[in-house]
Amino acid sequence: MHEVEYAELSFGGTTLRLDGLDAPEPRDGLMVTSEGIEGWWDSPDLKVTQVERVTGDGAHDVPEGEILYAARTVVLHASAVGPSRAGTLAAMDRLRACMGRSVRLRVVDETSDTYVEGHASLAVDQSGKWDPHWQLATLTFGFPRPERLSTASRVGLMVPGAPSTQGLVWSEAGVLLWPLSYGNAAATASVCTVANRGTYPATPVITAAGDMPDGFVLTDVATGSQLAYGQPVRWQPVVLDCRSRVATVAGVDVTRALTSRGWPSVPAGGSLTLALTASGTGQVEVSCHDTYI
Repeated sequence: MHEVEYAELSFGGTTLRLDGLDAPEPRDGLMVTSEGIEGWWDSPDLKVTQVERVTGDGAHDVPEGEILYAARTVVLHASAVGPSRAGTLAAMDRLRACMGRSVRLRVVDETSDTYVEGHASLAVDQSGKWDPHWQLATLTFGFPRPERLSTASRVGLMVPGAPSTQGLVWSEAGVLLWPLSYGNAAATASVCTVANRGTYPATPVITAAGDMPDGFVLTDVATGSQLAYGQPVRWQPVVLDCRSRVATVAGVDVTRALTSRGWPSVPAGGSLTLALTASGTGQVEVSCHDTYI
């Protein structure tokens, strides 16, 4: 059983703090009981179908990229406390307010600070023993994403390079001029590295903003794979979500504008280095979180 320092429920602009048992006085009249949180540090169920070999022992091997996890279910054992029955009921009402909402659950303990968010199915069980100064509740969440993400993000920034002499110059007769000289056909690349100290591959979110008339190309330095956006970037940022593999501008899907779709990821315990090729002004931000299963 992990000792919880505190948990936070965030929904609709409201954040409720559920303090651990060591807290002298709960801030919002809510606490995590000694039963703690179930399903937080456990791995979700696997979504793997094994096919038995007809003429050999065992089943066929499952490729690593096809080992997938189901949604995460979390059970939070909580207690509402108050100086009076009215205070206890008020604390319980604050807890009930998250029902039917999209909820972000953050859990902080001695060694980690992680969260899960998304549309959550939530149920509250208040069948425990009643006392004027406390009331037990069991909250069950169903989160679509199986990963736990670090609350602190890791961010890398790249800027379009200043024009440089990157294109060979030819004569009008089609003869390569000597000594070799270069024109202004391309721009220098900018490079950034983001790390993932978690136990599961992380999927970054990439945001390009500014004025890049020819779009941009992101190259994974380790593999050479490219993610390229072929339309101009203007005053509205282009957001590339590497988990959903969707590009958006002001919430509108523009994935069709991608000319290369080498969606990058950050390996568990490793890092990702991207190189930006673009002309113009602005910046490209790469953001990811340490990711755990």
